Amino acid sequence: MNKVNIVYFLDLLRKSTCNYSIDNVKIEFDKNKYKVGMRGNGCIILLNGDNDIITNIKDNDTWELLFSNVSKNVKTYFDLIIPDENGESDIILKEEKIVLKSGSQRSNLFFCAEVSVDTFDGDGPKQNGEEVYQTQLDQSFIDTYSLIKKVSASFGKIYFSVKDGILNMEATDKTNPYNNGMKIAIGESDYEDIDICFEFKTFNNIMTLINGNFDDFTFRLGYVKKSNGGMISLEKVDGSERYYIISIRENVA
Repeated sequence: MNKVNIVYFLDLLRKSTCNYSIDNVKIEFDKNKYKVGMRGNGCIILLNGDNDIITNIKDNDTWELLFSNVSKNVKTYFDLIIPDENGESDIILKEEKIVLKSGSQRSNLFFCAEVSVDTFDGDGPKQNGEEVYQTQLDQSFIDTYSLIKKVSASFGKIYFSVKDGILNMEATDKTNPYNNGMKIAIGESDYEDIDICFEFKTFNNIMTLINGNFDDFTFRLGYVKKSNGGMISLEKVDGSERYYIISIRENVA
């Protein structure tokens, strides 16, 4: 009988869907590994790691789990399962669904069509821009973001800008020159003066995902001159988690 660790599966599900902001998901398991490649609204998520989540998958078998409306159709049912003393539930793979069984509980979770899942099949973005800044995340970066996000949430966007060799994290709306704003320096950059805007919700979701072990991640900001945009990458040092955030366009006066 195959077993699924409830806590580990829910953690992977949350990361795969960018904190449940992506409506659908595809997760592949084999005996030893799991793999995720998802494209969301302004982000790409690539995950891989040792499969300590679903046990007893046969050699040369692959489980492809495809779900839509993940928070309602998957998370809810896993939350309701009462696991055994090892934190596990029985899981059965069928052609059209998985079945969760624990004691007297039985839940059927049906798959969605693969065409409805927006997967990402590459090894990473084709273009992540010229490097503006890169650092290992530390408590100082997290503390700075904790201040900025209190303001950025009201604007729905967050900026990273370089001015006079200093990289800043900013909360404002630069489409209106009379808006209030907050800026905090986070490091030095040899790059020219630039402003790159990102959707706050996406950035905040990913920062929430890595918050428990942020010091295992590198932060990189890239700038693409051709599109006057950029990309943030947050990558775990062992390569098991990679998150890419794509900038948004603005018409700045």
